[in-house]
Amino acid sequence: MNTDIEVSLTPIDVRKNPGADVTYSYSVHKDYLVNSVIATTEAPETYTWTGMGWSKCSKSCGGGFTYYRYQCIRDSDRKKVEKSHCNQKNFNQNDYRASCNSRRCPLPEFDWTIGTWGECSKTCGSHGIQLRKVTCMKSFMGRTTKTKKSLCRGRRPAKKQSCTGLSRCAAKWETTEWSDCSVTCGRGSRTRDVYCKLPAKYPNSYICRENRPLQYQECSPGDCMSKEEEDEMRRKEAIRKQGCKPLSRGPCEPSMYQTFCTLPGYEQICCTTCDAQRRLVQNELAGRG
Repeated sequence: MNTDIEVSLTPIDVRKNPGADVTYSYSVHKDYLVNSVIATTEAPETYTWTGMGWSKCSKSCGGGFTYYRYQCIRDSDRKKVEKSHCNQKNFNQNDYRASCNSRRCPLPEFDWTIGTWGECSKTCGSHGIQLRKVTCMKSFMGRTTKTKKSLCRGRRPAKKQSCTGLSRCAAKWETTEWSDCSVTCGRGSRTRDVYCKLPAKYPNSYICRENRPLQYQECSPGDCMSKEEEDEMRRKEAIRKQGCKPLSRGPCEPSMYQTFCTLPGYEQICCTTCDAQRRLVQNELAGRG
């Protein structure tokens, strides 16, 4: 302890006490004594390079390096500190490395990935199409990514196709006008064209499902004349061509035929016969009934 101590002495008469001697004592506080001892006995810190094991290889294949890692540790509490505390003389991290993963790297694989077919673009017929995704994928080291289609082997699978299994679409029947009746009187027939109208594009995708309209039909322009009526018509036609002009009134009226038809020259004057006039009257009466 390098501290001065002050001592006080009281003089005594040695003549009266010839055998007297001088002694002294002193006391020091304990806290002062402990701090003084610690201050004079504290030792400097020490540091040591400590191995932490091999690092991860720098490459997963094809040859890489692994390094044996060291850390600077304070000896007193075994905590990691800056490397500058440790002696770095003749220390080189590369002196503690080794080769690793020297096996040959595998080659990447390229394959087509095919999706599922989508819905048909049409609900009927055979002209609809379906689409799907076709992608060239690269697989390497457990990772799969999309890449250029030129890298995949073989021909690329189809990405579209025609739909199958659909029924044909509905078309409509078309008709032309009816023809003239095949006869001028009595019972005959008439015809018309009937066809299923199909579009010019994809005609095989359509069909007419409704009942086909009639193509043939009976017709009757009217009742045919009897032989006598035909003869009368021919006679009138002949008279007409000869320039016969019947009187419009008087004895040539149908209602007067019974009175005048027996007179000579009646047919030339009226351009008809008694029988023809009689039939006209009968038909007129039948029509009124």
